[in-house]
Amino acid sequence: MKIPRSRRISVTVIPAQPGWKILRWVPADEQTEGEVYCSGDVIAFQIEVFQRDDGEGSLCTIATPISLVDVEDGEAIEKPDGRVTLPLAGDFESREDLTKYWLSIQKLRQARGAA
Repeated sequence: MKIPRSRRISVTVIPAQPGWKILRWVPADEQTEGEVYCSGDVIAFQIEVFQRDDGEGSLCTIATPISLVDVEDGEAIEKPDGRVTLPLAGDFESREDLTKYWLSIQKLRQARGAA
């Protein structure tokens, strides 16, 4: 989701507690069923506050993870309690639930490609 950043109000960087992880997906192929793996630790979060151009001046806050590895679109964030957030898709109780979701998306894409 692209949010206009021309109306940024503030930027703050805060350290992350231990246990925050960046999760990546390795798609299934002939040898594997697909898997989720940890590509790195989140070391901090950049918190940005924007004022929207919606006529009401409402505020929007975005927390972006900072890691020693590049964080790419479509990667998930594992919280210290084991729950997982995939931006624009939602929250999952565990890596296993996230794996099921990613496998279902992969199967759907394969079915569309075969049709």
